[in-house]
Amino acid sequence: MSTFYPKQGVSSCEIAGAVALAALHDLRVNLFTFAGFPQISVSEAPNDKFTITLSWSSKTGKTSLVTFELDEKVAFAAANRFKKEQTYDTNIFETIQNALVELEGESAR
Repeated sequence: MSTFYPKQGVSSCEIAGAVALAALHDLRVNLFTFAGFPQISVSEAPNDKFTITLSWSSKTGKTSLVTFELDEKVAFAAANRFKKEQTYDTNIFETIQNALVELEGESAR
């Protein structure tokens, strides 16, 4: 279920969209070792952050997942950029890229 943040004018789905755009940019540059695209989940953390979970399920049924946090301010800015410019936010790219590398390592085990 998506949560809307009226003060910021964005939803948790748009935060996930910002993460997806950064992941798509990484895919264009580096490719993924898994055949597909990871699932992205966004949930609120109690410390003014969002917990982002990237997960991948293989055809053998093995599920790999990686979680990381984004500061609310950074996440809201990335979501607003996603809405207005439809481009990935360079402020979150390295974090997303590192999480994808970790997810690839998990899925290869």
